[in-house]
Amino acid sequence: MYSTSQKWKERIYENVQSVFNIYIDDVLIDPNYILDFKVGKTLFDDEELKLGSTSSRYIELQIYKNQVTENISQVKVDYGILINNEYEMIPIGIFNVDDYTDNDDNTLTVKCIDNMSKFEFNYDGSKLTYPTTLMRVLEDICEKAGVEIGSTSFLNSDTKVSVYDNTITAREYLSYISECAGGFACIGRDGKLYIRQFYQDSQEIPLELFGEYKWGEKYNISKVSYENGVESFKFGDDTGNNLWINQENMYIIEEDEVEKIYNQMKEFEAYSFEGKTIIDPALDEGDKLIIDGKSVLYQGEADFQGRFIAEISSKIAIKEKQETTVKETSQKLINRRVQSRIDEAEGKITQLVQETDENSEKISEVTQTLDEISQKVDNVQDFTNTVSGNYQLILSNAEAFPVLKLIMYGKSRDPLYLYPNSKLFPSSLLTTQGEYNKITLVIDSQSRIDPSENVREYVFKIEEQLNDYNEIHDQLVIERNVDTNLCEVKVLRYIQREGKIITVLKDPIEETVGSFEIELLEGKNYVYIKEYPYWEIDCKYLVQNDANDLYATKVEMHSSIEQTAEEINLEVRKKVDENEIISKINQSAEKISIEAEKININGVVSANDNFKIDKNGNMTCNNGTFKGGKINLSGGTKENPTFWIEDDSGNRAYFTPSGFGVGGSTNYFEFNPYNILINLDGLNWNFNRDSQRTITDNDLYVLADIHAYSYLYDSLEEKKRDITQFTDKALDIVKNGELYSFNYKGEKEETKKHIGFIIGENYKTPKEVMSTNNQAIDAYTMTSILWKAVQEQQKQIEELQNETKQMKERK
Repeated sequence: MYSTSQKWKERIYENVQSVFNIYIDDVLIDPNYILDFKVGKTLFDDEELKLGSTSSRYIELQIYKNQVTENISQVKVDYGILINNEYEMIPIGIFNVDDYTDNDDNTLTVKCIDNMSKFEFNYDGSKLTYPTTLMRVLEDICEKAGVEIGSTSFLNSDTKVSVYDNTITAREYLSYISECAGGFACIGRDGKLYIRQFYQDSQEIPLELFGEYKWGEKYNISKVSYENGVESFKFGDDTGNNLWINQENMYIIEEDEVEKIYNQMKEFEAYSFEGKTIIDPALDEGDKLIIDGKSVLYQGEADFQGRFIAEISSKIAIKEKQETTVKETSQKLINRRVQSRIDEAEGKITQLVQETDENSEKISEVTQTLDEISQKVDNVQDFTNTVSGNYQLILSNAEAFPVLKLIMYGKSRDPLYLYPNSKLFPSSLLTTQGEYNKITLVIDSQSRIDPSENVREYVFKIEEQLNDYNEIHDQLVIERNVDTNLCEVKVLRYIQREGKIITVLKDPIEETVGSFEIELLEGKNYVYIKEYPYWEIDCKYLVQNDANDLYATKVEMHSSIEQTAEEINLEVRKKVDENEIISKINQSAEKISIEAEKININGVVSANDNFKIDKNGNMTCNNGTFKGGKINLSGGTKENPTFWIEDDSGNRAYFTPSGFGVGGSTNYFEFNPYNILINLDGLNWNFNRDSQRTITDNDLYVLADIHAYSYLYDSLEEKKRDITQFTDKALDIVKNGELYSFNYKGEKEETKKHIGFIIGENYKTPKEVMSTNNQAIDAYTMTSILWKAVQEQQKQIEELQNETKQMKERK
């Protein structure tokens, strides 16, 4: 409860003038634009009274949209009442925006929660120096969460601990620590983390202030109990209610911790209560309300209507746990051992670090003598868990995988007849015994008293009922077949009954029931026998783990390094269930031996400079001999061929499944599905399949006619440079040129003469149409000059036509 003056306490339930301040990102909002405001917190989500609560306080407000900016992050709330002409103010809290809804009436509904949300991360306590105290662990958690710690001490805060588990969240750690403190964790009005006790403050509220209310049961703590399947700490008596401590709490180590919690919680009394009344906003959840002389644990929601009107919802219950029902070993208990030993007499140094929990064992050992240094690291992970009990088993952190092994221990029964009084009604917990030869296994995500819609039932028909005698039981056994992944179901009969004669067999009679697909749900499972709630059950199952992709029940890993003056031995072993892999390296002065199923060498590998493999897999050697009659080469392209031969002069040949090539650097021939390339002394002939069907060269001679549908000159702008308009007189060039008829040397006599220019002395051939080397005629240039000559001649014709027309008009 926030500290206030006596005047406050006297006037808060009266009709007093008040002030209500809301700051959004440190900006004060005009209260006229706040349409609705609620603040609340429920300590127990499932209404079960227990220690270690870490619930968040929340607020919800409705505000006009134009009063807030985008990306709002924090809301701070204050409240005050007028006392002696001054306002006495108290903080309601500091909250982080969690969500908001855009309403149709131009308003926003903003939902905020306190800093408890900042603890939703997996906490790694490995950096602390162990053993350490609970107080130091809490400080480290708050440092990592970025939340200031408000509590400087609490019950059991000096308890020494040596365990951590980085697979659980910081919020779960807060639950464990606050449970050890006999209270709960909460965020204060100043945004800091506090460890509080129930009933830390109290206030009396007259019953007449409640417009409506409802009383429930009374609970009185007279006993505190803790069990983890190995240890059992219990204090108090059974005159009242028994408060159970979470068996998963890794920080419950010593019996005196539980005793201190008992001394704090004994005689704790609370009524289950629901009601609506004016409330003092200085009250905190967990405070004691005294209503009509009865104690009520304050929790609920308050709505601001000029004053705070609270819907107190303190519906609580205490779970009645049967001490023989479920014995579930904690998976969070970790034992560590660090040992260093120096034996001067033997000249030996040994260092050992060992960590053991219910499902794993890790050992690292270093041994040093005058002759040898040995290092060994072992890691054995058992990814199974076994739970035993009756009524129903709770399987935590299960993998969605078939049941590994489940044993039901049957009990003899005779027909049971009930003759109740006509005024009596059977309890809802009463179950029928069912058929004698029928057993129903149930797997569900919810308890047997509240089955889910997805409950799974497996019905087994047996020949006759299961019996027991002197703690010997017939058994129904369900076991996974590793080959089929089905569950084989059978009955083992140890008890033989013939009338009143009972025989106990050393070797049971086995009856096969059948094969079934019996798979657990992922996470938490409730497993029970529908007809027989008091039969004992053992269940072995696969827990979720890092080797889930292997679905392995057990993984063993071992590595060792042994060094002497003569040699060094390295060994790594990995065994998954029954499959083992081993790799070894042995090094002496004479040789190195490597033994492994797979050997992967990255980087350049060489031997005596005569053999080399680079990091890309390319191999170089001086000579080689291939035997066996079959050589497979793959991955071939021109740049990375399947097979390549090259001599010192650069002459080469290569072959791929789709082509080949042969030749040197200037003269070569290549053939592939796309083209044929011939290079002779720099002359490059390329026959392309798809893009074009031409022969291209810088200087090509063809001593025959060429036939084609058309001949195309490249004229795209991007293929040309130094572009200027041709302005010379094309007609003059044409008039000054002389044409001749001729035959080419080597042509036959009957060959038709050609007509064209002759390049040589005393021949009038325009230089404009000659090639660059003056050896040939540029047909494209000659055609273009003729084009311009026609244009010039056409211009002259048009001018003459115009003059003729004018002369006719004068006449």
